[in-house]
Amino acid sequence: MSKMKMLVYGCGFNGFSQIAAFCFDDLKYKYERRGFNKHYKQTLPINLFELKENDNLISLVNTWSQTAMTIKNNDTSTSYLNGFKCNDNNEDDSICTYTNQLVIASTDKDILLKSYSNQLPFGIVANDNSSPQAVNIIGAESLTLIAGDHLDFHAVYDGSKFGKLTISYTGDDNGQNGIYFIQKIINTRILIKEVSCGKEHVLLLTNCGTLFSYGIGSRGQLGQSSVDTKKVPTLLDALNGIEIRKISAGGWHSTAISDVGDLYVWGWNDCGQLGLAAYKENVLTNVQTEPQYVHFSDECCMKSVACGSRHTVILLDDGKVFASGWNCYGQLGLGHTEDQKTFVPVTTLLYHCDQVFAGQWNTFFVCQN
Repeated sequence: MSKMKMLVYGCGFNGFSQIAAFCFDDLKYKYERRGFNKHYKQTLPINLFELKENDNLISLVNTWSQTAMTIKNNDTSTSYLNGFKCNDNNEDDSICTYTNQLVIASTDKDILLKSYSNQLPFGIVANDNSSPQAVNIIGAESLTLIAGDHLDFHAVYDGSKFGKLTISYTGDDNGQNGIYFIQKIINTRILIKEVSCGKEHVLLLTNCGTLFSYGIGSRGQLGQSSVDTKKVPTLLDALNGIEIRKISAGGWHSTAISDVGDLYVWGWNDCGQLGLAAYKENVLTNVQTEPQYVHFSDECCMKSVACGSRHTVILLDDGKVFASGWNCYGQLGLGHTEDQKTFVPVTTLLYHCDQVFAGQWNTFFVCQN
């Protein structure tokens, strides 16, 4: 029996070729335009490329204008970044290729990579409209997880300590010899296995499935029953006793999937990104300060969730995809640009999907053919 082909699709904002740039040649990963429509709105999921045998798309992140991904084949990984000036290539929408470098996190303007063969160094920060440069990180030998918010990277240090990475330049005026140092280290005294950042808030998932949040809570994104700011990671009492296995932070909203496949959402709901418009009629749904359970049919279990700036995409165990929220650029993949207040099926995807990724104003899908 032949192996099922895996196809990568993308939709949403394309003003800087975030989608079009990754329309690769089928025989090898090579940048090729193929006459791709460079219109800035792509409302239908477009097949970008086919994953070759033994390929796995292991990470995909977005800045507001660029996309980066890592594809792993056996013991070799290759990362692709669009929109940067690579070597002597002066094309604005060129593809940068890095062998055995993993894309691990992004802010609104930077993309961070690390070596695949060794955990050290966390070596390359790709700055907007400049050539990527190597940096050093103080304490990098103990860093285990990194995630990015609006401007900064946040790191788990020594398994249970958490802090913000702040850049400091020690070289010439061109910013050479930049180093990152860990600022405001917080000893959480809990082992952290996953970190997800919104624009102004951070979610921390522990090894035992408990969830903590901290940062700005002005839109209820912390899930702490208030809009107060939390300066240290604080346990979400509303989910205490429920084992969480997956988290994703949007711009100003948050999501979590429990060990039995239930979905919980909270935070800002101005565009319907929480998918709660169909119920909670007596509650102001623009801001939800506590986690709310999203009901699907009893046969459905959530496999994964991905949050963009103001949209949410969920993947079910049966391979179906649902989306809600802001759809100005077609990031929901529905073929139009109307916002969705509840989760609706993405029927434009005709095949069983295995992965979903959400960028600022984009969504990417990995589906079987």
